[in-house]
Amino acid sequence: MDVDLDRITKLRKFEWTEALKDVTDMLMMSDDETQSFLARAGVVDRLFKAILPDQRANEFGEIRKAIRVIMDRINETNGPPDVSGVMAQVEQLLDESVAANAYLIRGDEREAFMDLSQVDWDSVKQMFNGGRQRTAAQKLRSMLSARITNLTRLNPTRVDLLERFQKLLADYNAGSINVQTYFKELVALSQSLTDEEARALAQGLNEEQLAVFDLITRPGPDLNKAE
Repeated sequence: MDVDLDRITKLRKFEWTEALKDVTDMLMMSDDETQSFLARAGVVDRLFKAILPDQRANEFGEIRKAIRVIMDRINETNGPPDVSGVMAQVEQLLDESVAANAYLIRGDEREAFMDLSQVDWDSVKQMFNGGRQRTAAQKLRSMLSARITNLTRLNPTRVDLLERFQKLLADYNAGSINVQTYFKELVALSQSLTDEEARALAQGLNEEQLAVFDLITRPGPDLNKAE
């Protein structure tokens, strides 16, 4: 992907801001593309700082500023970390959840779960319809990552939602689906998470009770008589 940073640095403020938003959106084509840029941009940033306070650094100041803004926009869009490390925790929770002790959810986990259910989907859809589709999809992905991580930790039998999310990310990064399909599937997954969040209330259970109910009634893990 070719980006003329020299041209962008000569733009007026509004045009400069919009151009950097467009570049950020272009870099959201895949995780590999994004991480490759961040790695190279990080090198540029460190080299710039290394030659300070030499006045020759001023020659590269505007380009470095543009790169720094793009880096910050990517990091802001990415939000919470991905869920790649959750699967091992799910297996541990499944083991712990069938033990003799009651299934308990810590207060901080419950609070995070409730806070993360309040998200502004309309603003994300508006951004997508406005043309910066990859940025909008990445923002939605970040919000779903936080929600699905907490949902799975609260109830490990929800691992199917986590696996669905991971497959969707893998398909997009592999180029198997385009950004329009990717965004549509993320929205559909968001609705599934909303339905799952409401299931305990619909059944007259709290989260702890629902987790125990699911462990008993859903397939696997196998329980012996004592458990």
